[in-house]
Amino acid sequence: MAKEYNEHFPVMKDEVISLANIKSDSIVVDMTLGRAGHSSEFLKLIPNGHLYAVDQDINAISYSQRALKEIADNFTLFQAKFSQAPIILNDTYNVNGADFIFYDLGVSSPQFDDPGRGFSYRYNSPLDMRMDQINNMTTASEVVNRYEPSVLIKALYEYADEKYAKQIVKNIVKHRKIKPIKTTFELVDIIKEAVPLKEQHKDKHPAKKTFLAIRYLVNKEEDEILCGIPEGIRLLNSKGRLAVLTFNSYEDGLVKRLFKRFTSSICNNKYLPPEKKDIDFKLVLKKPLEPSEKEIELNHRSKPAKLRVIERIN
Repeated sequence: MAKEYNEHFPVMKDEVISLANIKSDSIVVDMTLGRAGHSSEFLKLIPNGHLYAVDQDINAISYSQRALKEIADNFTLFQAKFSQAPIILNDTYNVNGADFIFYDLGVSSPQFDDPGRGFSYRYNSPLDMRMDQINNMTTASEVVNRYEPSVLIKALYEYADEKYAKQIVKNIVKHRKIKPIKTTFELVDIIKEAVPLKEQHKDKHPAKKTFLAIRYLVNKEEDEILCGIPEGIRLLNSKGRLAVLTFNSYEDGLVKRLFKRFTSSICNNKYLPPEKKDIDFKLVLKKPLEPSEKEIELNHRSKPAKLRVIERIN
């Protein structure tokens, strides 16, 4: 039997719960179920409500079905991208409003820790990096071996702030002309070969940023955030809240700008004069919350986390 990788520590669990404003009869939607770390806590709080949870990863759905069943049975899980969830909730489950919606962006610990998934530069495995291994046909191997150099350079600069983007991509192109790049360790060696030696002795692994950028391309994570979170915000009931946990500066910037768009009374269009609009939402937090030192000590992966919360006021 294949080993299962299910260990997961829900990041900023207490902070999320304290800001969720969940009532016993709330409709709660977890847009990134994972191993149900946060959803388990949500379910305990809504004996008269209902939890809907979605994930791209069928392994997450399977594990969480069993875990949540031990708590209660007033929940519904389904596999999809979170950008698709509002339509599915409406069309399939007749849900057209939610009291709390939660997003925990990025890759889960079980996905990182499973060598076969290809997310980590710490294990040698085929270049995969797909969150959804059933419906997504684009693997990291496809991205690395076939994408235009300009697309790769742009991704490394924008998504990961990789200052050696041009050198890394130039070396990737050089090697893929000789033979396809098939494994994570092959890619790691190509990246190390391209960056100055001094970078290889710093605390952060020299391949970390490149792997992040490629993962973003494989799973179209920017599109998911830009399309999915606005749809989630529109799904909120009056006084309903939506919380987002981010794990890098790029995605936090995307969420910050999205929240600003929904909470600003000025509609700006560079071709038209500023126009005032009604405000239906407010920021619950003026600045994002970050994990405590104690949590970082217990779970080092929580260190870059930032929590932002928005509320519908009309």
